[in-house]
Amino acid sequence: MGTLSYAVKPGGLSEQDHERIVALAEKGVKSSAIARKLEKHPATVRWFLYRLGLVQPTRRHSIPVDRPNGSGRKGYGPDEDRFILGLREAGVDLREIAQRVTEQFGHPRSRHGVEVRLIMLAALDDVASLDREAC
Repeated sequence: MGTLSYAVKPGGLSEQDHERIVALAEKGVKSSAIARKLEKHPATVRWFLYRLGLVQPTRRHSIPVDRPNGSGRKGYGPDEDRFILGLREAGVDLREIAQRVTEQFGHPRSRHGVEVRLIMLAALDDVASLDREAC
């Protein structure tokens, strides 16, 4: 992970930060620019935006979906996303989903990782958009 070019204020997001993030996001300002303005970590701002459904997840080309990258991380592919969504819609527990997705796709997934991915996927207009993004 790269080093940021600005100092990050410690602590979480205040109510005032929440309001500024929403206002800037609604104007089309990207999460990285919002983070810089607030002097917060970009991941903190992006996660807040995911949770509110103000941004949609995209395929990160720096994390391969077919094999782990140098950090050992493997991105979620469209098939894996659909598999996770189907199991959750069927009422399967998060731990069970993590176990099944690990078995099905051959890369370890945790209960927490599945929960995070489901929150990200909840922001999608439709799962097919992930297929288009992968192209």
